[in-house]
Amino acid sequence: MGSLPSRVREVFLLSRLDGLTYSDIAQRRGISVATVRKYMLRAAQACHCVLNSPTGTAP
Repeated sequence: MGSLPSRVREVFLLSRLDGLTYSDIAQRRGISVATVRKYMLRAAQACHCVLNSPTGTAP
């Protein structure tokens, strides 16, 4: 997760650790729900890459 931009990482953590909805995150951060979705997709892709990497690290 360290290689993700800070905004993407923050949105991911607010969703997964704090349990906030996309709407809640969008309101807190002053961004659109579509942007939250985009950031979550980017974070999920990064997690997928790490989990499927033989070294366990992002490329």
